[in-house]
Amino acid sequence: MPTHSLRIACGRCSLPRLRRNLVRDGLDWAQLLTGKGTHRRFGHSGFNQGFMCNFLADVSGNQGIVVMTNANEGYSLLTEIIYTIAEIYHWPDYQRPAYSGVDLTSREQNQYLGHFEFTSGGLGGGLSFDLTQGIIYCTIEAGFIPRCPVVPVATDTFVLTESPHTLKFTRGKSGEATDLSFFMENVEIWTAKRSASSAVC
Repeated sequence: MPTHSLRIACGRCSLPRLRRNLVRDGLDWAQLLTGKGTHRRFGHSGFNQGFMCNFLADVSGNQGIVVMTNANEGYSLLTEIIYTIAEIYHWPDYQRPAYSGVDLTSREQNQYLGHFEFTSGGLGGGLSFDLTQGIIYCTIEAGFIPRCPVVPVATDTFVLTESPHTLKFTRGKSGEATDLSFFMENVEIWTAKRSASSAVC
C-alpha cells in the first residue's frame, strides 16, 4: 500500500494536473503546497483508531515517502522517519527546524493556556494548552498529534517539539490571546479561536 500510493502520487506531480486530478479523485493532496520553486512539496496525513500515516512528495516526482504506523500516537515517529530520509537522500529545502527557546514568566505562560476551537482546516473540535512543571503542553482533540510540549521562540510564537508546526497567537483588543494559527513551513493550514468558556483569568 505505501509503495502503491507513492507511485500514484509521483506519476501525477506536474502542477497543472496536480490540483485537477488529485482533488477530482478525492485524495485532497494538492491543498497544501510547501517549499519553494522546483522543490515544492505536497502531502497528506491520516489517522484513525490504531494507526497513523503520512505522505510527502515533491512536485517534480523525483522524491517522496509514505510512512504508516500501527499506533494511535505515531506522529513523532512519522516526523522523525521523514526527516531522517530527507537527510539521507539530501532532499533540498527540507531540514529539521532549528530554533532556540525564550524564557516566559509564569504569568506570561498563563496567557496561552485554555481551550481553542478550530475555525478552518476541516478539523472538528479543538485543542487545549496546559501547564505541567513549567512546560506548556498542547493537546489536539482530533488525536493525530499527541499531547506534546510547545516551545516559545518569540512573543506569541511557539513550535511543537514533535511535529513541523509553528503556532502563532493573535491578541484581541483586551490584550488576551484570542486567536491561533498553525503554520507548516510558513503556510497557514489551520486557525482556531479561544472558546468563550476559556477566558484567561
